[in-house]
Amino acid sequence: MVNKSDKNTPQRQAIVQVFMTCPQPLRIGEILQKAKTVIPSIDQATVYRNIKRLVEQGWLLKITHPLAGTMYERSGKEHHHHFYCRKCDSVFELPGCGINDEHVVSAGMTVEDHEVFFYGLCQECSQHVQQQ
Repeated sequence: MVNKSDKNTPQRQAIVQVFMTCPQPLRIGEILQKAKTVIPSIDQATVYRNIKRLVEQGWLLKITHPLAGTMYERSGKEHHHHFYCRKCDSVFELPGCGINDEHVVSAGMTVEDHEVFFYGLCQECSQHVQQQ
């Protein structure tokens, strides 16, 4: 959770609110855009500074996606993977995990963690392509 000894500024509260209301991972630009609906004067440097602090505190996780770049999401969620839509450039969470680590690696290897990214078209983009 957010460290109580830190200054809980209105800007930080706006960023926390963004993540409390948005389940999918977000890029800095998306965080800034959503936070501006709460505090129109918030700027990118403030977002970066607060995101850095929230990651240091363990409240946010940093995700590096091969195509979508750096994103952030709330920590403490159940293990899950991500789906990237190549058409609309959106990233979605996929619940759960269908990978059995024991059958993926060679004998003697110990899996500590993994991240899987799926690529394709989201439901909305798939429907749009089918209608063409």
